[in-house]
Order: sequence, then structure tokens, then C-alpha cells
Amino acid sequence: MDDRSGAGPRVGVTGQDSAIVTVYYTWIPDNLAPAREARWLGQLCVEKREAIKRLRLARGRAASLLGLQLLKHGMRAHGCTEFELTTVRFPRGSKPCCDAPHCAACPDFNITHSRDLVACALASEGYVGIDTEKVRDIDLNAFGRFLDTHEYARLRGDRQRFFELWTQKEAVVKAHGAGGIVNLRAVRIAEEQGTLGSKTWSLRAVNIHPDYVTYVATAAAAVEIAYVEFADH
Repeated sequence: MDDRSGAGPRVGVTGQDSAIVTVYYTWIPDNLAPAREARWLGQLCVEKREAIKRLRLARGRAASLLGLQLLKHGMRAHGCTEFELTTVRFPRGSKPCCDAPHCAACPDFNITHSRDLVACALASEGYVGIDTEKVRDIDLNAFGRFLDTHEYARLRGDRQRFFELWTQKEAVVKAHGAGGIVNLRAVRIAEEQGTLGSKTWSLRAVNIHPDYVTYVATAAAAVEIAYVEFADH
């Protein structure tokens, strides 16, 4: 376990203008033990279980399952001892949510993964979105439709800057909770803030590994990031 904040996960201890975002993260193994995969699948609602089983690549299944295990671990660490993954719903076009009565007192959450990394963010106050991407060679022209002309021009072919902008936009869209990737072009990024429609979100970098760019978006003006590494696989 790696908690670089110097304190354990906390919930409900900040005011409206501040929040603690606890980021649980882990690395995706090449092979998840079949017995463990079966056990984790059994913890999900039928719809999600069948969706994951349809994934052809073992690493894709492992990424989805590990993200949900991070969520379960995080919720229980935050005092939601009755939380079960069967209560998580995955509405089309919206972020996953928990619809059980006991979830009303639990923190908002969001999950992301890229290549070898999977992470789950839980916010002490308000909504949260998180996105991560491994910095890699890509054709920037293929992503131009998700950026406005000024954003695209400012990139000047800089991959690092592209992934920073992309993860910031994705984090805002995911915190917003509806619309998905079609909203990326509408997000405006400036001075560690992202605006979508009438709502402005604070953006903070999450420093898990130098090969990855990760951002969280929250409604709070002041955000503290806590890190917890999960290694139960």
C-alpha cells in the first residue's frame, strides 16, 4: 500500500470549497488467475458480468475487474461497509453509479485505465472524474475532431501536451457524468479548470508514474490528492 498523502482515506471532513480525492491504483498483470477472475465476476451484476466475459483479451477483462475491485476496496475504506459491486449500475451514456439506499452516504467515484495502469478516484465532496493515458506515439490528426481549431494549433505536434489536454477534457466529461466522448470538443480548458456548459470544474494532476498522464476533475476549488496502491492480485 502506498499512501503518499501521509494520512488514510477520509470522507466528509472538508467544506464545500475543498475536497480530498483518494486515488486507488494498481498495475494490470499479464495473466489474472482463472479462479480469481471467476470469483470477481461473481461479485458483479449479471449485465456487467456478461459484458466483461465477452471481452476477448484477458488483459481487457483484468482491467475491468481490477477497476471494480479498487472501487470496492475504496468504498469500504471510506466507511461504506455495506457496499457491494452488485449495486453498481452502468447506464448507457452516463458514468457508473451505485443505486442502493446505503450508497447515498458514500463518495462519488470514477474509474479509468490505460495500458498497464488502472485507477479509481473517490471524492470526499461532490462529483469526480478521472482519466489516465500512457504517453505513446499516436497520429494526432486522428483526434483533431475532438479539439477546437485553437487547441489543435497550440499542440504543435507535442504528444505530452496532447495527452495532458485529452485527460483534462476526459476527466471533466466524466465528472459531468453524461454525454460521453461527444462532449470532449465542448470542454474548454484554462488555468487548471475545465468548463462544460455552465459548470466549471477544478483540474489536478495525479502523479502515479512518469510514463502516464492522469488528471482528476472535481467541483471543489481546493483539492488534495491521496494515493493508495492496491496489490491484491
